[in-house]
Amino acid sequence: MGVAREFLRGALISVCYCLAFLSLWYCSIDQWYLPVGLRVITLLLRPYREWPFLLAGDAAAMLWLRLPLSYSQGYELSWAYVTPLVHAPMIALVVWLARMYAGKVLFHASVLIPFAIAIALCNSLWSIVLNASLGGPESKNFMEFLLRYWLGSYQGILMFLLPMMLWSPRRKEAARLDLPKDLGLSVVVIVVLFYIIGYIREPSLRTALMVALIGPAVFLTFRHGWTGTALGTLLANFALAITLPKTYEIGYYNANLYVVQLFHVAVSTCLFVFGKKLVKPMKRFDTVRRIKADAQEAIQASYLAAERTLRNRVVEYSDINVQMNRIRKSVIADLRDRGNHAAAMEMTRIAVIESRLLHEYVSGLYPLEIETHGLFGSLQREGLERLTSSKIERLLQGNCSQLSLGLQLAAYRCTLNSLELLPEADKHFLHARVWRGRGAQGVVIRVFADTSLVDSVRRESPEAEAEFRARLKSHGGMFRRRHALVLTFLVAEALPATARERPSSVPRWLAARHAR
Repeated sequence: MGVAREFLRGALISVCYCLAFLSLWYCSIDQWYLPVGLRVITLLLRPYREWPFLLAGDAAAMLWLRLPLSYSQGYELSWAYVTPLVHAPMIALVVWLARMYAGKVLFHASVLIPFAIAIALCNSLWSIVLNASLGGPESKNFMEFLLRYWLGSYQGILMFLLPMMLWSPRRKEAARLDLPKDLGLSVVVIVVLFYIIGYIREPSLRTALMVALIGPAVFLTFRHGWTGTALGTLLANFALAITLPKTYEIGYYNANLYVVQLFHVAVSTCLFVFGKKLVKPMKRFDTVRRIKADAQEAIQASYLAAERTLRNRVVEYSDINVQMNRIRKSVIADLRDRGNHAAAMEMTRIAVIESRLLHEYVSGLYPLEIETHGLFGSLQREGLERLTSSKIERLLQGNCSQLSLGLQLAAYRCTLNSLELLPEADKHFLHARVWRGRGAQGVVIRVFADTSLVDSVRRESPEAEAEFRARLKSHGGMFRRRHALVLTFLVAEALPATARERPSSVPRWLAARHAR
């Protein structure tokens, strides 16, 4: 029962392989021969127990094609009957040797491409030898036929080999996150070139545009290594193939396409061989960019650590103030009970003043309002005017809730630095606007000192200016000062990844404090 089931399974494999072989043959020409790609890839990937059924399906397909061709073209019947039985087994022998002695490294990109070139050459030479010895198609110009068959076999192998390389479970190289974007751009370029080629009839210009189809492969190689080479080469080969008119005709040959294919094969092979050297500058650039990003994150973390320390001190001072107010309330109540109402009122007045002064002091250290009301809430508080000794008129646009707390704190500190750097004035105008776009978000703030140039005195504060520049640089910001009385700056951050849960507006250290 098991033998019969295995035999039926093998027969199904043979039939499916035969149908696939015939379908691909009707879409092929000598210089773009897809059946050899099917033959090589199945022998590479399928287990040895299926090989007899694969070879049987291959022989059946070749018999189906060559018997009518032998009668119509006058070829020897021995060629039609013998070649299907010996051609594929010879290729299978080469594949078996490769799997036997190079199995561990065979599926590496640096080995597969030379293997594809070698197996394509073997297929072409074996075809020419069988044709010459058994009375098949004549090869008057040996080198021309060899190059044509070699090129066609190699192109056919690549059409199957490249997808296998990309989706093989043996692949260890991880794709970059921007691969879909770059691949989409390459597809757009190839589609545009394809449609332009369809409307142009001038041969030289048409050939130049067909040569340009390999350009996206070069671009993808620089960006993504051999993965980009495989994708770009696959797209270019497919685009070249569908530009062919009537590819089903027997013996069809396109001289212009032949030259273009030779160029594509040479370029793609060089990209596979030397792709690592080409991609090194991009990797070096990515490394430098990653180092800069890591350094920026480290600096931001240090700023957040400093802010966290200040916040802890503010909370401690607030707790001390609460305890002092409780003591004052008990003392005031005792004074009232004893009839010392004047002393109780004076102590109450002093307590209110001390609480207000302490609140202004701790607010200058760390604005607790920013955690509940955001950046704009901190900029609108009255204590900011007393802190800066200036009246501030505000124009606030946008919603700060999507900005990170670290960025809001940076914008707040930079605003205070701006007020320090501008000339002294009784009144300042503050315009803040939240923005979002191109994968980033942030806030841009403009501060204007309302004073005359005659009366204004430029304040020199190297410490404040250095802190201002460093904080802006660490938060992806910049500033512009085209006028002595106006200072504009911007801070930015990357858009956060989409989260399933709505992020909390409460800082992590605040949540941890409440949890204890």
